[in-house]
Amino acid sequence: MSISIRSRPRGFPRLDLVRQVEAILAAEKKKGADLTLIFLGSQKMAELNLRYRQRKGPTDVLAFPADAAGPRDESKSYLGEVIICLPRVRQNARKYQENFIREFRRVLFHGVLHLLGYDHEQGRRRAILMKKKEEYYSSLKNHD
Repeated sequence: MSISIRSRPRGFPRLDLVRQVEAILAAEKKKGADLTLIFLGSQKMAELNLRYRQRKGPTDVLAFPADAAGPRDESKSYLGEVIICLPRVRQNARKYQENFIREFRRVLFHGVLHLLGYDHEQGRRRAILMKKKEEYYSSLKNHD
């Protein structure tokens, strides 16, 4: 398993991030999977959000599955990229009166779930399933 982290901000130890991702991958039976975590500022995230989702302004997380152009090949271990905008996560934490770390974990799990094929934008049933998974992983206290 390889979890690459780009532009990791201070205060986010690499090992903690890796453990969080490893926990969800193990629970979803994707223990050997690889992915990339990328941290961006608001301006760059807004550019990506406009380019790929045709939505103005930054979003908290974007996920780019490696297989977006075709069907998932179970033999391939690289899942794709999760891109997180920490300024937006901070804004959302304040807006929803949530602890920043809990909101960050929710966003991280949300992005990883997208890479695993969960999609809240593909109908009500899939949205409910993804939300339940996200809430479950976010509620866990220890991800070791």
